Amino acid sequence: MKLSETAMVTLFLQGTITESTPGESVPIAVGSGLDDSGLILTVEVTGSSPLETGDYFTWEVRPDNLTFEIEVEGVQSTAYSFADGATFTDVDTFVDAFNALIVGTGLDDYLMINDNGTPCLRTQIAGERIQVIDTEAWALEVGISKWAFDIPRSYVQGLNTGPFTITSSNNRGTFTVVGSDATVQLEASIPNGTLTVEEVATALHPGGAVAGERYYEAISLQVTDTDTRVNCKSTSS
Repeated sequence: MKLSETAMVTLFLQGTITESTPGESVPIAVGSGLDDSGLILTVEVTGSSPLETGDYFTWEVRPDNLTFEIEVEGVQSTAYSFADGATFTDVDTFVDAFNALIVGTGLDDYLMINDNGTPCLRTQIAGERIQVIDTEAWALEVGISKWAFDIPRSYVQGLNTGPFTITSSNNRGTFTVVGSDATVQLEASIPNGTLTVEEVATALHPGGAVAGERYYEAISLQVTDTDTRVNCKSTSS
């Protein structure tokens, strides 16, 4: 694996390059152009030989696969970056370099381990959730997806992304938490109205605690750049 390796992108586009100023095009969207799934670029023509009808050109792009950010229990960590051009030929070397960036900073509660030849992220405290939040290029370079997460305890997650129409016929939720010593049934009420994922999670969260003991935590979990889900995870053994 080589970080920040130059990648050649070849695109075949048909249309007219419209100038916003002499010699420079208006912004051209490649992909969505709105988030990490697309690019926005401009073409600037310099020199004595301008682009003409039927001409083509190529360019190189360098993805920012140097920088990563991790969340533990929903708390965003510091962004760390590898040195440009860093190359790792085995898992142990990569794991050591990763941990050298974060260990000793006092800011993060996770590290990387070599799990039978696979680099894995692990929280310092057992049972905490962990998630990759940035950047997509770094995540793809190491073989995972951006927003990849692990919740080691039991959880339930919504299928829909909202908004949700809540009425008196669907404004209550019931949860049965089965522990090693007891089974507890919990109820939560949701206010009526058109609610977002975040608002539903906020409404469900208080119902997870009884008599000073919290049995579940309701959160809004980001699963793609534009997709969040209601997630209720157990917190009690």
